[in-house]
Amino acid sequence: MKRYVYVLSTTGEDHQAEMAAISMHTLKMTNPDAEIVVVFDKQTERLASPGMTEICELADRRVAVEAKYDGQVVRSRYIKVNLRSILEDSFVYLDTDTLILNKLDGIWQADTDMAVCRDFNISPRKYVYNDTLKSVYELMGWRFPPAGYYNGGVVFYNETSNALEFGRKLAGLWESQLLKTGKPNDQFAFNCLLDTNDYAFKVLSDKYNAQIVMSPLLARGACVAHIYSDHFDDRDDTVLHVAAKTLKKEKYVNKDILRGMIDRSNPWHRLDTVKKCLSVGKYGKALTLAVSRMGGHA
Repeated sequence: MKRYVYVLSTTGEDHQAEMAAISMHTLKMTNPDAEIVVVFDKQTERLASPGMTEICELADRRVAVEAKYDGQVVRSRYIKVNLRSILEDSFVYLDTDTLILNKLDGIWQADTDMAVCRDFNISPRKYVYNDTLKSVYELMGWRFPPAGYYNGGVVFYNETSNALEFGRKLAGLWESQLLKTGKPNDQFAFNCLLDTNDYAFKVLSDKYNAQIVMSPLLARGACVAHIYSDHFDDRDDTVLHVAAKTLKKEKYVNKDILRGMIDRSNPWHRLDTVKKCLSVGKYGKALTLAVSRMGGHA
C-alpha cells in the first residue's frame, strides 16, 4: 500500500476537517490501495464535528502530537514541517484542500529524496515573488531560489537519509523563521532548504498539484486539483466547497457528486468563466459566455 498523509488542525468552527474528509473520500475512490494517515494536534483530536467523524472512519492510522504553539494555523504548520521526523517509511503529503481525480502512482519516485510541484504551476523565469515572501527572505538573509519556487501542498518524501535530514533541518529553520518574522508559512523555509542543493528532488508534472483557482485550464487532465481554502465560506465554485459545506451542515457526504466529478474529470461546481468551461471541454458554453460578455447574443 502507498501511504498518503494529511495534517489537520481545526477550531471545530471552520471547514478544515470537512475538507480533509472530502479529500480522503476522493483519494479512496481513485486510489483504493491508499493507506491514509492523519496527523492531528492534540487540541484537534478532542474536537467533535461531522468531518472528524468521517476522518476517523476513513483513516487507517491517526497520530496525535503535542503542538507547542497557539493558533490553528501555526499548529498546523508546526506539524507539517515535522512530518518527516514524526513518520517512518516513504509517504506523500496532501493538503486538506485537494480533490483527487485520478491515480497518483506517478508521484512516487524511488531514485530521489523528494518530489515537488511548481508553486502556482509557474516556471522559474516567470515566477514573481510577492511582497510578503520578499520581506521574509530579506529578514532571514536568504537568497531567492533561482531554480524555481515550489508548492508545499503535494510533496513526496522518500525514506532516504537525506530526506530524513531535510525533515530535521526544516523544522529548525521554520522555527527560526517564525520567531524572527512572525510568519508561519512553511513554504518559505521549505524552499530555502531545497535551494541549498543538498537534497535530490524531482519536479513533478503540474497535473499532480494543479492549482486550478489560479490557473483554471489546469483542471484538464489534473490528478490532484488544489483548491486553496481562502475565503472558503464565501465560495461555491468547486465540488470541494459544496461537498464540505454539505457535510458540515447536513452531516452527509454526497458521494454521487464526488463520483460524478471523478468520472467527468470536472472539479467545478459552477462553470461561470470561459476558462473553466474550456478546462472541461464545454466549448459551446465557453462560446456562449464569451459572446455574452462582449455584449452580443449567443
